[in-house]
Amino acid sequence: MGQTLVFAILPSLGREVGLMEVQIGGIISASSVIFSLSSAIWGNQSERWGRKRVMIIGLSGYTLGTLLFATTFWLGLNGWLVGWMLFASLVFTRMLQSTVMAAATPAATAYMADITDFKSRTAAMGKIGAAQSIGTIAGPAVGGGLAIFSLLLPLYVAAAVTFVATILVWKLLPESPHKRNNSAAPLGIGQQIIIAIKGYFDKRYVSFLFIGVSMFMAFAVTQQTLGFFYQDRMGLDGQHTAQTVGIAMIISAISSLIAQGVIVQRFNFEPMTLVRMGLPIMAIGFFILANAEQHSWLIGCLAFVGFGMGLTMPGFTAAATLSVSASEQGAVAGVIAASPALGFIVGPIVGTTLYQYGETLPYWFTTGVFIPLTAYVWWLKPEKTNEK
Repeated sequence: MGQTLVFAILPSLGREVGLMEVQIGGIISASSVIFSLSSAIWGNQSERWGRKRVMIIGLSGYTLGTLLFATTFWLGLNGWLVGWMLFASLVFTRMLQSTVMAAATPAATAYMADITDFKSRTAAMGKIGAAQSIGTIAGPAVGGGLAIFSLLLPLYVAAAVTFVATILVWKLLPESPHKRNNSAAPLGIGQQIIIAIKGYFDKRYVSFLFIGVSMFMAFAVTQQTLGFFYQDRMGLDGQHTAQTVGIAMIISAISSLIAQGVIVQRFNFEPMTLVRMGLPIMAIGFFILANAEQHSWLIGCLAFVGFGMGLTMPGFTAAATLSVSASEQGAVAGVIAASPALGFIVGPIVGTTLYQYGETLPYWFTTGVFIPLTAYVWWLKPEKTNEK
């Protein structure tokens, strides 16, 4: 919820404090670099500390980091931080937040893998995706509604909600049945970074990581330019742009929720079948966005993108967790959880750069990316090694 809330209001908020489009994209890209590395480290750390403890660390980090990020913007809006000092401060606070909040997602994914077997794994990952879609619906709704009063108010509300979630996990969530690996000697940060980087090239699941990174890179291109696109194409002001982006993201999230909460749960599709169905549907959404002129089509085409992502995400996540043994779920969860961040490293920069040369260029680019990607997933024949 907090992430999509930020994406909905960041273009408008960035322009209010005088940032250029590329700078706004740079904030997301810089934090994504840190998130992608930290996610793999936290995934490995959950093998030693336990899933619940790492989840609490991640949620707490998100709460405090959001407060710091919002306060930095407040200083910019009041003229106490301006220009490159403001930009550097926003990049630093977002990177600091990403370092800690990266713990939550891999711990949650590994937790779900701990309590499911081969037959129920895909549906379980679909439930995680459905939960994320509910947050994606709530985020823009909260952001768009509260932006009427203040562009900063949604960030403070997101911090408060995440704090409540932290307390609920601490008090109510049972410990994972996974046995902690307490016998291994503690590793230094340098060793942890090396292990994390090696995990990205593990041949058992590197193909799934490639699919996820490509998908989220294309999504990042769209998401990071959508606010500018709507504002310029529809002639909206900052607050109405945030509301319109919020509506589009809600539509996308509802479509994703239907895919994950209905299609994935009720039909026993193989993980890669979901991926092969989802990617072409996303491509249709990008193609419509590049060609649409009417406001309804500009907003409604996000339904295709959301539905396609709703099928693809549980597919490649489940396939990755099934490619390794039970003792490696934390490691693979950390790598797969990093795929959105890896996509958002280059996506915002590519999107905002292309946008400066043409309003529709980012969406022609994403459409073009999905043509060879769709061919690749039809050729891919993964092996399952974790069938117990």
